[in-house]
Amino acid sequence: MRQQTTIKEEKRVTIRTCGFAFTTTGRPCANHVGDDELYCRAGHPCATGLVHRGHVDAGGWAARHGGTSLDVSLDSAVSHRGRRAMKLLARSLAHEDAEADGVCADRVLADPAIALALLGSPDAAPAARDAVVQRFGLVGAFLVVGHEDRWHRRLAVVSGDPEATAGDEVSVYLERLVKHFAHLDVHKMATLLNDIDCAENGVPDDDVAVARHRLHAAYAVAARDGTEVSHHEYMESLNEVLSMTRPAVAS
Repeated sequence: MRQQTTIKEEKRVTIRTCGFAFTTTGRPCANHVGDDELYCRAGHPCATGLVHRGHVDAGGWAARHGGTSLDVSLDSAVSHRGRRAMKLLARSLAHEDAEADGVCADRVLADPAIALALLGSPDAAPAARDAVVQRFGLVGAFLVVGHEDRWHRRLAVVSGDPEATAGDEVSVYLERLVKHFAHLDVHKMATLLNDIDCAENGVPDDDVAVARHRLHAAYAVAARDGTEVSHHEYMESLNEVLSMTRPAVAS
């Protein structure tokens, strides 16, 4: 943790930045860290003096950002990645069109090493993340989360933590999605979304949730392949979801 105090408009302002040093360049992360935050935006633990005095809720960062907190076990530390994906989706859809600015999702995902750097690393490019999420919807958001998960597991290898390296059940599904995204059909992709949901929530999906997962998968496949068959399958999935929601709206 690094701290810099400046005088602004006759007020003393303390700016805390993350002091995590990257092994490749030696440069510090330097993301801003709020007084009540345990982690920077990149996910590095940055405990402030308030933490040591016991004035900060250790789960506060996780509740607000869908990340992990310092005092939780491995089983709970990596939960709620579905919530993280939904936040990424909402954030990306609120931004400008990344592909219109020249950032192509296909190019980002074409090389695994480049995709890991642009989507999962502390130096991840927001425009690259937006491009993937805007192109592939919720599945694209899970691709970003999957690359983040892959990056954290690689850090665990460096730190020598075998349990964190192995990941949990959700890590297995995310890795499968990242590794085989280019070849998954709608059924297999929807099954992965169902598996992630069930693993995180601990309860089986109902018919509506299954239909929505199939819709998200069909949307991603149609965006990826751009064929008449994939577009037709997406429209069928959309009609299925609408047929389920209309009675609820009418009632």
